[in-house]
This record gives sequence, C-alpha cells and structure tokens, in this order.
Amino acid sequence: MNRSWHEAHPMPPKATRQQRVEWHLEHAQACGCRPPPASLLDEIRELEKRRLTPAGEGAT
Repeated sequence: MNRSWHEAHPMPPKATRQQRVEWHLEHAQACGCRPPPASLLDEIRELEKRRLTPAGEGAT
C-alpha cells in the first residue's frame, strides 16, 4: 500500500460518482492496493481511454 499517496489523496467527502471514478483511476495507477469497485469499472476504463487518446484523435 502506498501510504503517502493515500494520505495526500483522500476520497472527497460525499464524493460524486464522477469524483469516485477519477479517484479510483488515479488510485489504480499510483497504488493499486485493491481493485476498484466493479460498479465503476466501465466508467473508469472509459475515462482512462479518453485520457490516453490525444486531442483531436478519434473525432469524426
């Protein structure tokens, strides 16, 4: 477990679904001490894909 990352990046209180998705994506990249909740996996993967696609690519 990356204790320093967890201390520096607490989950926001009453986090929105989008905040949770973003937090879990960052967590998986920085720590990964546990998997993200299954209920968020599709949205996490989609966000990761959008972040990896350079601006302008994929647009039709």
